[in-house]
Amino acid sequence: MFKIITDSACDLPRASFKQHDVDVVPLHVLIGEQEVHIATDDVAAMQSFYHELANGRTATTSQVSVGEFINAFEPYVVDNIPVFYLAFDSALSGTYASAVQAQQVLLEEHPQAQITIADSRAASCGLGMMLLDVIAQRDAGSSPEDLADWVEQHRNEYHHVVTIDNLRYLVAGGRLKASAAKIGSLLNLHPILVLQEDGAIVVKQKVRTFSKSLRFLAQQAGTALADADQPTVMVVSSAEQTVTDQLVEAVRKELPTAKITAMPVGTVLASHTGPGCCAVFFRSPATN
Repeated sequence: MFKIITDSACDLPRASFKQHDVDVVPLHVLIGEQEVHIATDDVAAMQSFYHELANGRTATTSQVSVGEFINAFEPYVVDNIPVFYLAFDSALSGTYASAVQAQQVLLEEHPQAQITIADSRAASCGLGMMLLDVIAQRDAGSSPEDLADWVEQHRNEYHHVVTIDNLRYLVAGGRLKASAAKIGSLLNLHPILVLQEDGAIVVKQKVRTFSKSLRFLAQQAGTALADADQPTVMVVSSAEQTVTDQLVEAVRKELPTAKITAMPVGTVLASHTGPGCCAVFFRSPATN
């Protein structure tokens, strides 16, 4: 047996990590100089975090350091337990690169170390869905090397479709020009963001009114999963509960037999999208 590790860009409840014996290495999320550690299933704390953002507080994130990865990997290396790390999208964070550097350091000190690292090219519940599939592969007998190959072959099947209510967070993160955001706000335009195959976030479309953007998200899932026998969709939201419910119902209208799981947006994603972010995640060979 080997140890699966992921990081806190993976938006699953704590019970899932505990149930499947997965370690989580935390990225750093700060409001001002205060670092926050909030699990996505701590709904009250997540709502408080969103309210801080809505009231003008700025949240920043930073990657896991090389030293932190060494501390996460080394206990298993010393005990001759192989490690498989499923990393947050390397196009969005330097966390994957830090893990690779830690792997190299540990191999110099422990040549027998077995550390396998896979770049998920995914985030939030896209990363979460992939992790659950990786766990199933592990339980079916796959090795860490098998899993790394599997992730590389299948990671483009995990789709991320996102909309946000306020464009200023994209501007602050360098994802949108301030002039475009000003025009978008005046016209009440809401961007539809998708994660490309290279892991980069792009604006796929701009939709007038937030309610139309929610319907667009649901339609994207509905089109991609129309022929699926038992479709699974994960919905995340940092908006008010009524908005979350609206998105869930829109997905259910498109996919009446789907298993739909709703989650709060984790602090890593919310730091860059702000309150009023909604997204759907699903697995399908179809492209966005």
